[in-house]
Amino acid sequence: MYLLAIDPGTGIGAVIHVLLILSVIWLLPALVGYAIAREKGRGGLEGFLLGFVFSYLGVIIACLLPTVEAPKRGPHDHWGNHG
Repeated sequence: MYLLAIDPGTGIGAVIHVLLILSVIWLLPALVGYAIAREKGRGGLEGFLLGFVFSYLGVIIACLLPTVEAPKRGPHDHWGNHG
């Protein structure tokens, strides 16, 4: 049984399988970085890019970043009302 019905042993089939495995390995830290950054109150894109560019080192960096507290809003702090 072959993944994608392509023979992984020779030619283009082997290349496709290697690329699939590498893309999963490369995207996994990006998704983990995204989840960690969102959990810490930061933008998901920040964590995604850290994981995508720096791989597992970026995940460690995302873990070490401080948590961002959401700004406290008063009862009149909403769009268009600044008074």
